[in-house]
Amino acid sequence: MDFMEFTSDTWLTVFWNHCFNGFFFGKIPLIRKLGWREEVSIKATWGSLSDRNNGNLAKVDIADMQAPMLFPNGTSSLGRLPYVEFGAGVSNILKFIRIDCYWRASYRDNRMLVVDGSAGSGIGTPGGIWIPDADLREKVLSRLKTPNFAVKIGAEFKF
Repeated sequence: MDFMEFTSDTWLTVFWNHCFNGFFFGKIPLIRKLGWREEVSIKATWGSLSDRNNGNLAKVDIADMQAPMLFPNGTSSLGRLPYVEFGAGVSNILKFIRIDCYWRASYRDNRMLVVDGSAGSGIGTPGGIWIPDADLREKVLSRLKTPNFAVKIGAEFKF
């Protein structure tokens, strides 16, 4: 999930991570000597956003703003479908490095930026940029699509 892609004022988040402790890599002689561990994870989030805290609604009429802050273009609330992503990774690389790959299972066609051909409005989000030419709009939309795959490199320290 990208930063500020979704907002919620009530939510439920579930994280599950399982470390196989070399169950699969331990069967491969060269990798067994490295001591790498394979890991899988699932992350899911359900949420809703009330009108009182919706910073997108404030962009329609700033005089009626009740939200404590405005949201950037492209920010939306989760719909009825939860956001879900799956991950697989390798840990214990050089005793402290971990590399994970994540794949989106939902909201795969979410746009990072909202673009519409009608003047002064965005698709689903007020205040989108205006591109009147349909061909140019499609080119822009195809390049601004949210990536469905990500790689995360981190450090793990165990005491």
